[in-house]
This record gives sequence, structure tokens and C-alpha cells, in this order.
Amino acid sequence: MKDNTVKLSGHSKDRFIERFFAEETDLDDAIRRRLAMRAKGVFTSLRVRKAMLSRKSAVANPLTADASKLPSPALPKAPMPPPAPAPGEAEPASDGTFDAYGIGLVPVFQREGAEGLLAKLAGFSRVDHLRAMAKAQQIVLPQHLRSGETTADALRAGIVEAVAKRIKDRRAAAG
Repeated sequence: MKDNTVKLSGHSKDRFIERFFAEETDLDDAIRRRLAMRAKGVFTSLRVRKAMLSRKSAVANPLTADASKLPSPALPKAPMPPPAPAPGEAEPASDGTFDAYGIGLVPVFQREGAEGLLAKLAGFSRVDHLRAMAKAQQIVLPQHLRSGETTADALRAGIVEAVAKRIKDRRAAAG
């Protein structure tokens, strides 16, 4: 079976998930994007049949009963944008895009302490943005904060605690 499969992780996994959901023409675009974002956050790697990686072999796939329902060959290559903010939510970036490195979590904590970092994080109201920021800056959150329902306040406090733990662990390893 290994000869027929390929392990995907990182950007290749994310692109595959985007293409996978883009092929589901029966789904609404917003639902398709939300499912793709959720799947990219949940799965760290995928093992995929090689036949599913190429467009030509997807047409020959015996699991596809109706070839007329196949999507057009133009599949998205760029990552999908994050969902639009809810009305009344303020975004830190002026051009509408989210920057996961908008503030350096560790440097801010080192310069301004826990209160300073918490004050900077107060500008971020969306849970998905806070999680993306922690993930991008390699801040390991407790398991219950990584996915599922939580409040932005709980996630901000978890980020501050995780940054403090990271700095403490670095100092212990150095000393």
C-alpha cells in the first residue's frame, strides 16, 4: 500500500485539502472554506493515494460515478482567505488581512511582561486569529485551547501562560 500512497504535510497538505473541498460543487462557498480551514487545523498530515494527486487520474477514479459532476480544471492555487470578521469586530491590520506576526509574543513578554502582552493581545478579538498567531510563533497552547469552543479571553490568558512557560523552559535549558 505504501507504493500507492504519498504522505502530505505542511503546505502540500493544506493545498490538497483546499483542492479536495473545492471539488465539492454541491457545497456553498462559505461552508467549503470553513470545512477546509477546519480540516487544515485538525490534520497534521495525510496519506493520500497517488491516483488522487493528479487531475487526470481523478477522472479515471472508479469511485467517481458521474463524470459530469467533476469540477472545472482550474483549481485554486492560492490559500483561501480567512472568513470575514463579524460585524463590530475590530481587526488589527489596516488592509483587512490578518498578520500572525503582527506582534512578537515572546519579545513583547520579555520587554513588557505578562500584563503588557495581555494588553497587546486585547486588540485581537477573534479566536481563530489568536490560535493562528500562537501556532505561527510556535507557542504551544494547552490542548483544550487548541481547538473547540473557547472564549477569546481564555485564549489570551492561555497564550500569556504558554509564552511564560516557553521563556522559563529556555532559561532552564540554557542554565
